[in-house]
Amino acid sequence: MEYPDRVTQGEDGAYRWTCKIDKKYEHRQYRLTMWVVGICCLLCLGVAAVFGFDEESLRTVVLSILAAMFICQMVCRFFEKLPGTVDQKYELTDKHIRLGEAPRTATIELDKVEKVVVYGDALELYGKFGNPMVFVPVDDYDMVKDKILTLTSEKAKVEYR
Repeated sequence: MEYPDRVTQGEDGAYRWTCKIDKKYEHRQYRLTMWVVGICCLLCLGVAAVFGFDEESLRTVVLSILAAMFICQMVCRFFEKLPGTVDQKYELTDKHIRLGEAPRTATIELDKVEKVVVYGDALELYGKFGNPMVFVPVDDYDMVKDKILTLTSEKAKVEYR
């Protein structure tokens, strides 16, 4: 399947495009990663405390946790320094918008969108599925924004920021 840099309608009626993800959005994902790793490390420390390891074993667990946090932070910082390298693929139909390509695909049913936040260069869709950002090339932004706002159900609240 081809995903051009501009929004293009395919023979099946679906709109497809590729767009770079904003660096601020990437940074938010890195912070989330650090929180998840931190919580996992705290759980490991809790397990170690419950089982009452001796002092040497506890020291090994704490050093392992610190090493895991350090490695995670270094990996996140490495990716953070790369200049806007993450491209996201999108497919918009009358029923859903699909982010990514198989096997890592997220499909958002447009009638299940509860809120749409409209930014100058992106749309954020809120619902029970999370709140993914939809980035659109500047020249096609108004068309995609209007299409998504038309296709989201009447109950979807719209905010402009």
